[in-house]
Amino acid sequence: MPTSLLDAVTYWTMRTCMQNIDELHEQPENLAIAILSIIAKEWLTVKEYMSTRLNQIEWELQIPDFRGNGKFYGLGATLKRLHPFRRHLPVYRKWVLGVLDNILNKEKVLSNDLKERPLAQLREDFLKVLNEIEAIEKRVQDMLNVVTAIISIEEAKRSVEQTSSLARLTYLAVVFVPLSFVSSFLSMTPDVESLRGTIWLFFVLAVPLTIFALSVALWVHIKDWWFSKRRRRSF
Repeated sequence: MPTSLLDAVTYWTMRTCMQNIDELHEQPENLAIAILSIIAKEWLTVKEYMSTRLNQIEWELQIPDFRGNGKFYGLGATLKRLHPFRRHLPVYRKWVLGVLDNILNKEKVLSNDLKERPLAQLREDFLKVLNEIEAIEKRVQDMLNVVTAIISIEEAKRSVEQTSSLARLTYLAVVFVPLSFVSSFLSMTPDVESLRGTIWLFFVLAVPLTIFALSVALWVHIKDWWFSKRRRRSF
């Protein structure tokens, strides 16, 4: 029995030729029956591989732990694994269409009432292969859309976290700017000893200024809290 693809093609081609040598004079296309049968089988193997690989990628998308930024996992790595499918599938579809449009052309296969002949059966097999490839191509495009949407959501979450961090930094700046201003204002005198009697001015000026700055920064939240409190009292 043949052990490699080349051996299989050679073995089945020679066997077909010996069995149907009389028909080859009238229908030379039958010489390709063995080759096309092996090709159809290989296409089914490729289809099973692609389906299995896409199932693995879908499983990774369902688990949040695989959405990080690792070298071999994460949304970026998932996109890298999907892009080869998107590039290769149109080429695969073109190859199958080439077989269907040439040696397995509908008019050529059915012109001599060959519906029950191997070429007609092979055409049906290749049509099934074409449908499978188109279904996988659509599935890959849907997965790309899902990954893109997840990336957008994750980026939005990171933006919200960064905004919260900037807001906390803003509050810290609001607190320390008045204190820094008062310290600079009171330290303009070169005589440090004279500040002992006026150190209380720092707190008298800094505390009200800090409260005022925080009130301005948090005015929207204070107003919302005040109106919500009044509504509760009215009920």
